[in-house]
Amino acid sequence: GSAVSLIFCLGAALIEKALKFSVTSNKTFSPEIKRLSKLRERILTYSDLDGQLFSEIFKSRDAKKIEAVKNSEKIVVDLGKSCLVVLNLAKKVEFFVKKGIMSDFIIGRETIVVVLEGCILNLEANSKMFGRNSAYTDKFKTVLSNERNLRSR
Repeated sequence: GSAVSLIFCLGAALIEKALKFSVTSNKTFSPEIKRLSKLRERILTYSDLDGQLFSEIFKSRDAKKIEAVKNSEKIVVDLGKSCLVVLNLAKKVEFFVKKGIMSDFIIGRETIVVVLEGCILNLEANSKMFGRNSAYTDKFKTVLSNERNLRSR
């Protein structure tokens, strides 16, 4: 959770950078740029929070442990949902990204795909360790599969 939160911020920042340098007026994609910035700010807080929850999961028992696991899952699910937002936004704006900055955009997008995979792995680990299945695991897997299929064309 902590690592993928930081990686998400890097990927979103690269896409944001590509947008800022691609448009003649920042007003063109101002809402998208603001959305990426706000997502990064929120997700960055998850890095420390996930570490605290991880520690609590392994030192707590019973109800406190279950509550910490649930809170950790909420972070991972929100992070995964944020990946979906960024990937959708990336599809919407890719056409407008200038060639000279396209490598940053592609690295940013691929980074977000890696984060989505990290979310899936995290939810699957919780399923194995704590017997908690998330309804989002399959949804995230479908999007991940679609992204990989797009890249292989």
